[in-house]
Amino acid sequence: MDRTGDIYQCELDPNNPKAVPLCTASPFRYDPCKKCFAESDHGKLWVVLQKLDVSDEFDFTTYFEIYEFSSEMKEWTVVRSLRGKALFLSPQGRCVSVLAGETGTGGFIKDNSIYFIDGSLTVFEWESKQSKKQSGFCNLMFWVTPEDVLQR
Repeated sequence: MDRTGDIYQCELDPNNPKAVPLCTASPFRYDPCKKCFAESDHGKLWVVLQKLDVSDEFDFTTYFEIYEFSSEMKEWTVVRSLRGKALFLSPQGRCVSVLAGETGTGGFIKDNSIYFIDGSLTVFEWESKQSKKQSGFCNLMFWVTPEDVLQR
């Protein structure tokens, strides 16, 4: 995906590599926001838009939008529900989705929520569209995924 939301499929033929356009009609083409990717519960590509209020001194998150790409229809559609998932966005642009009710979460992970660092750990609740700062957590947190461990 390029910075305007157009998606390309990369064909890695050693003699003729090329990028083939899959979708050029992006509903978030000119949004001033951070973008990162996640996988939906049924294997579809999600792009998470972290909307920012930008000032001279600092940026802070005001809202989130999520779009799902349909490879069959070659278009983006708005995601209305996280379907029991929680998303973790790192300051480095990584996004990890987990089922909130999975064993081992200890009730800490709220479903239909987005966890991110905005000065401190903050939870955006999807249904209420409200952000809540969490106290007692380090603001230098990062998310470790299996890929991080297996690449070493």
